[in-house]
Amino acid sequence: AMRRSRRMMRARRAAWAQCPDLWRGGAATDAPMFTSQVLTPSQQRVVSVLTRAMSLDEIAAASGLIVPAVQADLTMLQIRGVVEQTRGRFRLRRNRTPGG
Repeated sequence: AMRRSRRMMRARRAAWAQCPDLWRGGAATDAPMFTSQVLTPSQQRVVSVLTRAMSLDEIAAASGLIVPAVQADLTMLQIRGVVEQTRGRFRLRRNRTPGG
């Protein structure tokens, strides 16, 4: 049980190290949210096709990405406050300032 607990802690630390903006309690305030340094290429693709509220399947079709990749990107974009979901449809948040 102790070994498993240590492995879980290491895995959590590794995950937090990959997302330092989440560790600080929100998006990094020194960088705009839509810079290429913040979003991965596939996340940029998802953001670029979100011109209106769209379903997961519509986003996948418009972006040319597979559904699981779009799901993962949408999850991270929601965590970062870039995208919001309402009634099964995703759209860009209106107020996209860091922490807002």
